[in-house]
Amino acid sequence: MEYMINHQLVKTLRQQKAWSQEQLADIAGISYRTVQRVERDGRASLETQKALASAFDIELEQLRIAESEEGTAPIVAGRAKGLAWGFAGIAVGGLCAFIAVFLDMRAGGISPFQAGTSLGLLGAICGLSCAALGAYSRRKA
Repeated sequence: MEYMINHQLVKTLRQQKAWSQEQLADIAGISYRTVQRVERDGRASLETQKALASAFDIELEQLRIAESEEGTAPIVAGRAKGLAWGFAGIAVGGLCAFIAVFLDMRAGGISPFQAGTSLGLLGAICGLSCAALGAYSRRKA
């Protein structure tokens, strides 16, 4: 789970020590990309927070954003909502496309083979979209 920390404070403390992002990553024992992410938007796991607090020799609570500023709810909850809406969008879009192809086939506009091919492609696109959303949500979580 990731929580929000004061990304400006992290950047300020790093600059006060005249460290580059790479140096902070080495000192804290975290990746360079993690330092970039933390300084960009303040997302950090508990392990990252502990590593940064140790590197700066400050208390962990000093890094965290006060509840009145941002709240302490995990970011992951927002991602889960986004993922759910993404799947809902895929389902509604797929259903609408299915109905359109089915009605066109019943009206004689396309053959059953063309309808099957169209729906097969639609199923493949929906499957790939769901896989991409799942991979994205895991990567960001």
